[in-house]
Amino acid sequence: MKSSLSRQWIATILTLVLTIATLVPSGVFSASAYAADEPNPTTTTVSQAVYTSNDSSTNDSTVNTNVTQSVYGQAITQAMQYIDANGGVDGDWIAVSYARTGKAIPASYYSSLRTEVKNLCAQAKPSVTELARMAIAGASVGLNATNISDCNLIEKLYNHANINQQGVNGPMFALIALDSGTYQVPNDAKQGRDTLIDSVVAAINGPQMSTDYYGMALSALAPYKDRADVQTAGQKAVNWLIQKSDDSSSESIAQEIIGLASFGIDPTDVQFEKNGKSLIDRLLAFQNSDGGFRHELTASASDKAFSTDQALRALVAYDLYTKNAGVLYTNPNPPVAPQPEPEPTPTPEPGQGTKVQASVIVEGPSAPVTTGVTEAVYALDALQNVASQHEVKLTIASASFGKYVTGIAGINSGDLDPSSGWLFAVKRNGQWISPDVGMDAFVLQPSDQVYVYFGAYGISLVESVTTSPAVPKASSGFDITVQKADWIWNNDTFTSDKVVSPAANVQVQVGNQTVTTNAQGVASFNKMSSGSYTVAVTGYQNNNVPSIVRSTSTLIVANDNSTGGSTTTPTANTITMSVTGDSTILPTTSITLQNRDTAFSVLLRQLGSSRVSYRGSGATAYVTAIDGLSEFDKGPLSGWVYTVNGQQPNTGAGAYTLKAGDNLAWRYSDGTATVSGGGGGSANNSLGVPFPTIIPSQVESELSQLKIKSNNQLAVNEAGQSSTVLNSGSPMTASTANSIAKALASAAKVSVSAEVTADQKATLADPAGKVQFIVPANSVKSNTTIGIEEEMASRPELVSSLYEFTPKGQQFEKPVYLSFKIPVYANTMSSLTIAWLNEETKQWVPVPTALDAKTGIITGAVSHFTQYAVINKDVLASSADQQQLTTDINATVKNVLSHNPLTEWEAVGIVRAGGTLPASYLTNATAQVKQSAGTFRKVTDLERLILGIKAAGGDPTSVSGVNLIDKMVNHEKMTAQGTNGPIFALIALNSDKYTMPSTATWNQDKLVTWLLSAQNSDGGFPLATGEASSVDMTAMAVAALAPERTQAKVQTAIDQAVQYLSAQQQANGGYSAYNDDSSESVSQVIVALTSAGINPKDARFTKSNGDLITRLSQFRQTNGTYSHTVGGASDNIATEQALLALVAYQQYMNSGNTIYNLANTATKPVDTGTSTTVTFADENTISAWASDSVHRAYDAGLMLGVSDQELVFAPKQQLTRAQFAALVVRLTGATESGNTSTSKSTFKDVSANQWYYNAIMTAQNKGIITGISATSFQPNQPVSRQDMAVMLTRAFALQGTSTASFADQAKIGSYARSAVSAVVNNGIMVGANNKFDPQAKVTREMAAVVAINVQKMAQAN
Repeated sequence: MKSSLSRQWIATILTLVLTIATLVPSGVFSASAYAADEPNPTTTTVSQAVYTSNDSSTNDSTVNTNVTQSVYGQAITQAMQYIDANGGVDGDWIAVSYARTGKAIPASYYSSLRTEVKNLCAQAKPSVTELARMAIAGASVGLNATNISDCNLIEKLYNHANINQQGVNGPMFALIALDSGTYQVPNDAKQGRDTLIDSVVAAINGPQMSTDYYGMALSALAPYKDRADVQTAGQKAVNWLIQKSDDSSSESIAQEIIGLASFGIDPTDVQFEKNGKSLIDRLLAFQNSDGGFRHELTASASDKAFSTDQALRALVAYDLYTKNAGVLYTNPNPPVAPQPEPEPTPTPEPGQGTKVQASVIVEGPSAPVTTGVTEAVYALDALQNVASQHEVKLTIASASFGKYVTGIAGINSGDLDPSSGWLFAVKRNGQWISPDVGMDAFVLQPSDQVYVYFGAYGISLVESVTTSPAVPKASSGFDITVQKADWIWNNDTFTSDKVVSPAANVQVQVGNQTVTTNAQGVASFNKMSSGSYTVAVTGYQNNNVPSIVRSTSTLIVANDNSTGGSTTTPTANTITMSVTGDSTILPTTSITLQNRDTAFSVLLRQLGSSRVSYRGSGATAYVTAIDGLSEFDKGPLSGWVYTVNGQQPNTGAGAYTLKAGDNLAWRYSDGTATVSGGGGGSANNSLGVPFPTIIPSQVESELSQLKIKSNNQLAVNEAGQSSTVLNSGSPMTASTANSIAKALASAAKVSVSAEVTADQKATLADPAGKVQFIVPANSVKSNTTIGIEEEMASRPELVSSLYEFTPKGQQFEKPVYLSFKIPVYANTMSSLTIAWLNEETKQWVPVPTALDAKTGIITGAVSHFTQYAVINKDVLASSADQQQLTTDINATVKNVLSHNPLTEWEAVGIVRAGGTLPASYLTNATAQVKQSAGTFRKVTDLERLILGIKAAGGDPTSVSGVNLIDKMVNHEKMTAQGTNGPIFALIALNSDKYTMPSTATWNQDKLVTWLLSAQNSDGGFPLATGEASSVDMTAMAVAALAPERTQAKVQTAIDQAVQYLSAQQQANGGYSAYNDDSSESVSQVIVALTSAGINPKDARFTKSNGDLITRLSQFRQTNGTYSHTVGGASDNIATEQALLALVAYQQYMNSGNTIYNLANTATKPVDTGTSTTVTFADENTISAWASDSVHRAYDAGLMLGVSDQELVFAPKQQLTRAQFAALVVRLTGATESGNTSTSKSTFKDVSANQWYYNAIMTAQNKGIITGISATSFQPNQPVSRQDMAVMLTRAFALQGTSTASFADQAKIGSYARSAVSAVVNNGIMVGANNKFDPQAKVTREMAAVVAINVQKMAQAN
């Protein structure tokens, strides 16, 4: 359709305009650009032009006489003739022009517009400009934009989740749309007119834009030019147009004319002339003889979809201006729109339609018959499926009106009463529906509960069952109240109306007690033992149909010492939950929500741990069985899954936070449609195509053609091409990739094993379909048990999880095949490979890899077992980049340590860089707390102090007897400093695992809620609620919220904030705030992104002229400090912020850790005093945390240089066993023995003519060291951390048991465990990130730090 082409062109050009606008150099307008500030005496000022042209007499006098009405009037006529001859009114903007000139709008356009509005509104995230354009056009042609095809375009605009998704275009278009008719915006809208105005004004006052944007901005602001800020912005926009307007295209001139005319300024005024030609004259120069307009003067062909459309709008806008008849986009006299043709409601044909999951409950006249869960389109199909599953006989008859049920399980219509038979009702989202069609025509919706029951006219349904008290105690009785629902015919409305009333004279059974309800529907029960009971409500009658359909629910009777429940029926803060296995375990039941309730916590609380089996806890909780029905009982993919409001979430049950009104449904799946996952939310079909049971021949062929082989030992940067891509021309769509990514993230953690028989092929895969291992026959020498364990590593290069394949080191006789399921994105697929992690070098080693870009199955051939993953090679930083980052950090730390006192942020940065704080820092901080008794007027002072003390190794919960955490969470001025207070508080609380009393004024939940409420509609965060968004505050908010992003609402807020930060970033990679391009903003965004697990070099933050990391480096000074602006002087705050950013980036790249995670901080502050002024030739390669110790060890003669020619320390060089022996001997103060005759070496590899001979012999004689064997010392072999611990313990007779328990404790050799405990207990060695890394090799700078720590221990003792 031509209108589609028109919109495509418009979108294309708008994108081009946006790109051009982005490329325009940033800057502020010169003084001459502001006529209000510096009027030109020879030119009419903008204020005069704008604010003296509202009356018709002024208009008449300012129209350029060279442009007569006959001239542009004829141009309008010719343009319309051209449009009519080329498809007519087939676009929205053309319709606007036609409507404003009074020309008839064809019926076909109305039909097209209605259809396009309907399609647009069906989208989850419709474009702002699309919504606005259709609203403007609709209003112009006489439609109400609040109701076009049952869609309220205006509401979708003022409540749009991301009004800035298309930059300033969004606010401009939206504002014009809101003013295209008399539309009201409610006070609680996400963005009102004031917000939109502020955005447009800010855009005008910001970096330079293109002509089109200034013209559009004037059109948007025109109705508000009486506002002072709009007046000023209007002046700036008009002056820019006077001096810098673009005449290269007809579209730019057209937008300028529209904007000026809308703003009440004559476009033909002399101040807009160029070479004596007015804007109208210059526009008409683009018109061709056929009446159409061309894009450029040098072009020949007319263009309807864009050039002619905009030129016509401009001419119409000017015509309206000259006639004082209003503005283009507001039509005071729209045509009468034709009524739309009614659309018939489509009903799926039998066998067609979308199957949905629903449950079926069949109730007989005296007992339940069967229950089940199935997928079907119609209610009757669902019943037939369940009956078939449970082998229940079903009799169905046919009549002219359709099919109906006459018998179930031998119970037939008319058995008890001539009018008795099988009826049905549906409960949807907790509410009854009385169908007005038969079961064969009733279309199901997800999670419908279909009740099929034997009854007659007058049978009731159970509306509600409530208990008083809600949670009775074992020591007292309780009441149960039953309400029933009936449908009574209304003679006035000719409808059946639902009537709810007490269910009198029905039976309620709880345990072994059965009580009949009284006239008020109340049944009173005696006390019962604590536990979980089924409440069954029945209305069975002898030889008659029941009076009420049987209903069951669950009752919890609490222990006497537990807190009782409310005596009122929960309403506002409740959910409904059902649990379905082989039968109904828990029918739909109303449950009161508690703080931070998840889909898992509600299940566990309602059924109890005796009925629910699970592993993990919190967000990782995984349900393995309910009432004895376990995962895998019904096949390899069977297990428990859950839905919320009929949809399967993409997070685990323990991470999905429920909200009031949710409908939670747990069910057991056989895996044919959904995979087991204990509520993991991972659907097998969400992962797309499953793994093939054999490796496809094409994959094998592609793997064999790669040069590298399965036994490759070269690292990624040395191995060359390691992967090939299949179906690269038809990769999966981005939406499919996103779905797979979400499904993978929420699927259960992989932990599988199986025995492989030597002479048989074997396949091992996890139930969710994340990973598969194929072992061809004769790949192993003997029967072997193999396993796959998923490790949740966080490294930026990882595309998949990291998987440990066991037994570790297992070698195969022939290549075996690993396959992973991954999301595939077009821009990264060529960079993906399967690789194993070399634990010694910490480098990735690729294996031959074939990726199917269409299915997301990536397969590699491997020769041995170790840790494997799919990685993105492009994300791996080169060793040179890593070294430069370390060098930069070291220099900055060194500079920061040179001044005193240190700020809290500096302390955090130094410690997270691995540096050591002077003892005076913690001493001073403690004194500050003692002096103030922990009372601080500004909460931010307290919050920063908590972070600083924690970084220094102190305990913020006990500083001079003061609990600073308690002081903070009860601070009376938490929000007095705007968003700063809650942001810093959240960072402080999540820096470690602090506990707070329930009486605390603030906790994580309250802080999160407050912060989310402060977020602006553009996704940014302000300093104070209601103010404009700030890049710095937004970045800090993201860093604060990041640890809470397992909550869906928090992740959504972060996503919007990240989008805002990306949109605000300049072409050079930096940010401009208050007309100031500062390093601090760049630093804050780097910290934010790394905290949220996003690479600062992400494509969203890599602009045309740079990225964040590159931009930050441009503020760097030669001494390691940073400036506030490029070329400026060193600035302490800028340096402090840059240090945090650099360390945050390094943490992200190396370990995925975050800058504010101080939980494992083990820094012990020491007074560094003064160190040597010696400068090594390789000084800049010494890590900041080791620099002081290196110089002290050199000064003390404990360690020497490694070169005779120059002073080189070689800090990263691994320390050999011989070097360490010499170091230990020096530390003990012993003299190296020179008596070789009495100290003859027993080691064949240690001869008397080698420099280390005496040191090794002395250490051996003192029992400090032993050989690798009786005859071998291997002096040049690097020493490991655990061997260092053993030798130090022997040398200094260290004692003590450390309370530290490292995450890699099991990797410490049995011979070294007591030694590791001793050195840690004595402060000589510490771990990092809760790991000791026992097998890591000791570098020379590490040894220097250890040596100085030994000296300090000796001095202290």
